[in-house]
Amino acid sequence: MVDAELTTEIKSKLHERTGHVSVLYEDSIYVWGGYSETPWRSRRLHQFRYYSPSEVIRLDSFYGYWEVLTTTGDIPAAAAGSCALEYNSHMYVFGGFVHSITHSMNLLYRLNLKTMVWDLIKPMGLSPVPCDKLAGWVYNNNLYFFGGFGYLPEKVPETTSIHFYRDDSSYDSTRPRGWNNQLFCYNPSTNSWEYPAALGDGPSPRAGHAACIDDNGNVFIFGGRCVTRNNELHILHMATMKWISSNISVKINCYSNENYMEDYDYDNKQSPNVDQPEIRLNSVEYIQGNKPARRSWHSLTHIGNSRFMLFGGLDEQNNVRYDVWTLAFDGVNTVTWTELYMTEAWPRFWHKAEYIKSEQEVMVVGGHIIHVSPLNDAFSSPILIQNLQVQADSLLCFNFGPKSLVRLCLDTVVEHMHEYSDEELSRLPAQIAKVISLKYNQNF
Repeated sequence: MVDAELTTEIKSKLHERTGHVSVLYEDSIYVWGGYSETPWRSRRLHQFRYYSPSEVIRLDSFYGYWEVLTTTGDIPAAAAGSCALEYNSHMYVFGGFVHSITHSMNLLYRLNLKTMVWDLIKPMGLSPVPCDKLAGWVYNNNLYFFGGFGYLPEKVPETTSIHFYRDDSSYDSTRPRGWNNQLFCYNPSTNSWEYPAALGDGPSPRAGHAACIDDNGNVFIFGGRCVTRNNELHILHMATMKWISSNISVKINCYSNENYMEDYDYDNKQSPNVDQPEIRLNSVEYIQGNKPARRSWHSLTHIGNSRFMLFGGLDEQNNVRYDVWTLAFDGVNTVTWTELYMTEAWPRFWHKAEYIKSEQEVMVVGGHIIHVSPLNDAFSSPILIQNLQVQADSLLCFNFGPKSLVRLCLDTVVEHMHEYSDEELSRLPAQIAKVISLKYNQNF
C-alpha cells in the first residue's frame, strides 16, 4: 500500500491551492504553481505559502490517481496568476505574480511534459507588459494571450494599441500598476513575440477573466475585473482576427428557481452537504432569465464543438459563486446561456478546470471556497479565522456522460476494498494492483 502520510501530503498540495495553472496532455492534468493560504485577522500574520516551482502534480484521468513529479532545468520562480498553455507536448507558462520579488513578470518558460525539463525561452521582439491573471489559447500553432493586471506599458507595439487603467490602490512612485487589454502571441516557429491587430470593438482592460477557443477557431472571453467585475462576453474570430461580439444575439435558459444561490449560507460559509465531490448535472425545466452574474476568477471550459462550461468565480458582492452554466454558439450569430441545476453547493474561485473528453467529465482543481480579507471586521475572533478552511479540500467532477467501464470497475473495487483479502488482491496484474492501491489511499 502507499504511505498514508505521503498521500495526505499530495492531497493537501493538490486541493489547498489557489492561483495555479493547469494543462491537459494525453488525458492527464498537469498542475503547477499557486499558493496556500492560512487566514488570520492581522495582515501581518496572514500567511501565504507559495508551492515549490520544481514540483508538478499530474492526474492520470484514465485510472484516476495523482502523483507528484520533480522537474529540472531552468525552473521558474514561485508564482501565482500565471497563464499556461499546452502545445506540442510542452507546457508554456507566461507571466504571473512572483512572490519573492512581489512583482509581476513577463518571462516565458517551457516544460517538456515527457522529460520534465524546464527551458527559459527568450523570444525576439518587443516583450509583453509584465502581468498576472491573464488568459490565453492556442491557434494555428501560435500561443495567444490577452489582458492581465500589471505595469504601465513603457512601449506600445506599432501594429496595435494597448489600453491601460491604473489601479490607485496599488500605485507606487516608481511605476503604476493596473489593468490592460494587450493582445499578443508567441510564434514558436520564429521564436518571436507578435502583436496581431484585431478588427472591431474588443474588450476593455481586465484581469481575472476566462478565455476558451472552440473547434472552429472562435475565441470566447467572459467576465473579469477592472475596478468592478463584469459579465461581458466577447468573441474573436481568429481566421479574420475580427471581434464579432456586437453582431451576436443572446438567448438565456435558466433554472426556474432564479434565487437558488441564496440557498448557500454566506454567513456561516457552508452548504448543506459537502461530502459528495462528484456532481451530476440534471435536466430541468428552464425559463427565460438573467445571464450569468458579473464575476472574475471563474473558469470557462471547452466541452466539445462550440459548447463551454462556466463555473464559479467571485461576484460583485465578493460572494463565491457555485452556479454552473453552459454556453453554446451556433457558429453564426446566436449564443445561448443555459443554467444547470446542481443538487449541492460547491463554491469555488481562482480554481482550474479541465475537460477529459474520453470520460466526458470536467475536473475542477483547487481554488478558494471562501473570500477572506485579513482586515475583515466580520471575523472578529482571531481563533475563528485561524481555524477557518478557506481553500478547497476535494476535487470536483462534473459529469456530462457516463463513466467508462474501466473507471466504474476500479471505483467499485476501491469502494469494497475491505471485503477483499490480501491473497485475492495479489492475484491482480501488477499495474492494476498499483492503481487500485493508489486510488484507495488517495481517496480524492
